[in-house]
Amino acid sequence: MQKFFDMFKKKICISSKEQKSNNFYLIKVYFSMYNSLKIG
Repeated sequence: MQKFFDMFKKKICISSKEQKSNNFYLIKVYFSMYNSLKIG
């Protein structure tokens, strides 16, 4: 579980360096996945 979130944080950090517009998309995906994990 913790590995999953660390991996996602790294992806968000990398994307913010490369392309900031994509960062918002990744954050959206991150929260939608987090919410589905909480519910599921």
